[in-house]
Amino acid sequence: DEKEKISHSISSYDKLKKKLKAPCDFETWNKYMKLIGDLGEKFVYEREIKKLLDADKSDLAELVDADKAMDHNNGYDILSYTVDGDELHIEVKSTPGPLDTPFYISQNELNKAKLITDKGGLYEIHRVYNVGKDNISVKIYTDINSLVKEAVLYKVNVSE
Repeated sequence: DEKEKISHSISSYDKLKKKLKAPCDFETWNKYMKLIGDLGEKFVYEREIKKLLDADKSDLAELVDADKAMDHNNGYDILSYTVDGDELHIEVKSTPGPLDTPFYISQNELNKAKLITDKGGLYEIHRVYNVGKDNISVKIYTDINSLVKEAVLYKVNVSE
Protein backbone atom coordinates (compact mmCIF):
# COMPACT_ATOMS: atom_id res chain seq x y z
CA ASP A 1 0.00 0.00 0.00
CA GLU A 2 1.48 3.32 -1.14
CA LYS A 3 0.10 5.27 1.84
CA GLU A 4 1.76 2.89 4.29
CA LYS A 5 5.08 3.08 2.40
CA ILE A 6 5.09 6.87 2.59
CA SER A 7 4.10 6.84 6.28
CA HIS A 8 7.09 4.62 7.10
CA SER A 9 9.50 6.98 5.37
CA ILE A 10 8.46 10.07 7.33
CA SER A 11 8.72 8.88 10.93
CA SER A 12 12.24 10.06 11.76
CA TYR A 13 11.41 13.36 13.50
CA ASP A 14 11.28 11.67 16.91
CA LYS A 15 14.56 9.87 16.22
CA LEU A 16 16.29 13.17 15.35
CA LYS A 17 14.78 14.89 18.41
CA LYS A 18 16.54 12.43 20.73
CA LYS A 19 19.95 13.75 19.53
CA LEU A 20 19.13 17.31 20.63
CA LYS A 21 21.37 18.66 23.42
CA ALA A 22 22.15 22.31 24.25
CA PRO A 23 25.79 23.19 23.38
CA CYS A 24 28.33 25.41 25.12
CA ASP A 25 30.99 26.17 22.48
CA PHE A 26 30.82 27.82 19.04
CA GLU A 27 31.49 24.71 16.96
CA THR A 28 28.97 22.66 18.91
CA TRP A 29 26.51 25.57 18.74
CA ASN A 30 26.66 25.54 14.93
CA LYS A 31 26.02 21.79 14.90
CA TYR A 32 23.14 22.31 17.34
CA MET A 33 21.57 25.01 15.16
CA LYS A 34 21.98 22.78 12.08
CA LEU A 35 20.13 20.03 13.94
CA ILE A 36 17.39 22.51 14.92
CA GLY A 37 17.04 23.42 11.23
CA ASP A 38 16.99 19.76 10.19
CA LEU A 39 14.33 18.98 12.79
CA GLY A 40 12.19 21.89 11.63
CA GLU A 41 12.46 20.83 8.00
CA LYS A 42 11.61 17.23 8.87
CA PHE A 43 8.62 18.41 10.91
CA VAL A 44 7.28 20.48 7.99
CA TYR A 45 8.01 17.71 5.47
CA GLU A 46 6.01 15.22 7.54
CA ARG A 47 3.15 17.73 8.00
CA GLU A 48 2.97 18.35 4.26
CA ILE A 49 2.84 14.65 3.44
CA LYS A 50 0.22 14.05 6.13
CA LYS A 51 -1.87 16.96 4.79
CA LEU A 52 -1.88 15.42 1.33
CA LEU A 53 -2.48 11.84 2.52
CA ASP A 54 -5.37 13.03 4.70
CA ALA A 55 -6.86 14.62 1.56
CA ASP A 56 -6.46 11.29 -0.32
CA LYS A 57 -3.77 12.82 -2.53
CA SER A 58 -1.10 10.11 -2.20
CA ASP A 59 0.07 10.85 -5.76
CA LEU A 60 0.96 14.40 -4.65
CA ALA A 61 2.38 13.18 -1.32
CA GLU A 62 4.90 11.11 -3.29
CA LEU A 63 6.08 14.24 -5.08
CA VAL A 64 6.88 16.31 -1.95
CA ASP A 65 10.59 17.07 -2.22
CA ALA A 66 12.68 18.00 0.81
CA ASP A 67 15.95 17.74 -1.14
CA LYS A 68 15.56 21.38 -2.25
CA ALA A 69 17.22 22.34 1.05
CA MET A 70 20.47 20.75 -0.13
CA ASP A 71 21.01 23.54 -2.66
CA HIS A 72 20.87 26.99 -1.03
CA ASN A 73 20.54 28.59 -4.47
CA ASN A 74 16.95 27.30 -4.67
CA GLY A 75 15.76 29.91 -2.16
CA TYR A 76 13.40 27.48 -0.44
CA ASP A 77 13.63 24.16 1.42
CA ILE A 78 10.67 22.04 0.40
CA LEU A 79 8.62 21.72 -2.76
CA SER A 80 5.13 20.62 -1.77
CA TYR A 81 1.66 20.87 -3.22
CA THR A 82 -1.75 22.17 -2.28
CA VAL A 83 -4.59 19.65 -2.17
CA ASP A 84 -5.63 21.14 -5.53
CA GLY A 85 -2.26 20.18 -7.03
CA ASP A 86 -0.62 23.61 -7.18
CA GLU A 87 3.11 23.78 -6.45
CA LEU A 88 3.93 25.19 -3.02
CA HIS A 89 7.47 26.44 -2.28
CA ILE A 90 8.26 26.37 1.43
CA GLU A 91 11.13 28.06 3.26
CA VAL A 92 11.49 26.63 6.78
CA LYS A 93 12.79 28.78 9.65
CA SER A 94 13.28 26.89 12.91
CA THR A 95 13.97 27.82 16.52
CA PRO A 96 14.02 26.01 19.85
CA GLY A 97 12.53 29.21 21.26
CA PRO A 98 9.02 30.69 21.16
CA LEU A 99 7.22 32.02 18.08
CA ASP A 100 8.33 35.61 18.69
CA THR A 101 12.04 34.71 18.32
CA PRO A 102 13.39 36.70 15.35
CA PHE A 103 14.72 34.79 12.35
CA TYR A 104 17.01 35.53 9.42
CA ILE A 105 16.14 35.34 5.75
CA SER A 106 18.66 35.71 2.96
CA GLN A 107 18.42 38.08 0.02
CA ASN A 108 18.34 35.01 -2.21
CA GLU A 109 15.29 33.68 -0.34
CA LEU A 110 13.54 37.05 -0.62
CA ASN A 111 14.39 37.25 -4.33
CA LYS A 112 13.07 33.73 -4.93
CA ALA A 113 9.87 34.51 -3.02
CA LYS A 114 9.30 37.58 -5.18
CA LEU A 115 10.09 35.73 -8.40
CA ILE A 116 7.71 32.90 -7.58
CA THR A 117 4.85 35.09 -6.32
CA ASP A 118 5.22 37.60 -9.19
CA LYS A 119 4.54 34.69 -11.54
CA GLY A 120 1.44 33.74 -9.56
CA GLY A 121 3.13 30.89 -7.66
CA LEU A 122 2.90 30.04 -3.98
CA TYR A 123 5.76 30.71 -1.54
CA GLU A 124 5.40 30.35 2.20
CA ILE A 125 7.62 30.67 5.23
CA HIS A 126 6.90 27.99 7.81
CA ARG A 127 8.17 29.27 11.17
CA VAL A 128 8.72 26.19 13.31
CA TYR A 129 9.13 27.01 16.99
CA ASN A 130 9.63 25.09 20.23
CA VAL A 131 11.77 22.64 18.22
CA GLY A 132 12.85 19.71 20.37
CA LYS A 133 10.01 20.26 22.83
CA ASP A 134 6.73 18.42 23.16
CA ASN A 135 4.79 21.53 22.08
CA ILE A 136 6.56 22.05 18.72
CA SER A 137 4.37 24.09 16.41
CA VAL A 138 4.41 26.06 13.17
CA LYS A 139 3.10 29.42 11.98
CA ILE A 140 2.73 29.86 8.24
CA TYR A 141 3.43 33.22 6.59
CA THR A 142 1.96 33.52 3.11
CA ASP A 143 2.51 37.26 2.57
CA ILE A 144 6.29 37.71 2.73
CA ASN A 145 5.98 41.43 1.95
CA SER A 146 4.02 42.02 5.16
CA LEU A 147 6.92 40.85 7.34
CA VAL A 148 9.02 43.61 8.92
CA LYS A 149 12.60 43.11 7.77
CA GLU A 150 15.77 44.78 9.04
CA ALA A 151 19.11 44.74 7.20
CA VAL A 152 21.67 43.24 9.58
CA LEU A 153 24.37 41.69 7.41
CA TYR A 154 26.46 42.86 4.47
CA LYS A 155 28.80 41.01 2.18
CA VAL A 156 32.13 42.77 1.77
CA ASN A 157 34.23 42.01 -1.30
CA VAL A 158 37.89 42.78 -0.83
CA SER A 159 40.05 43.52 -3.82
CA GLU A 160 43.78 44.09 -3.68
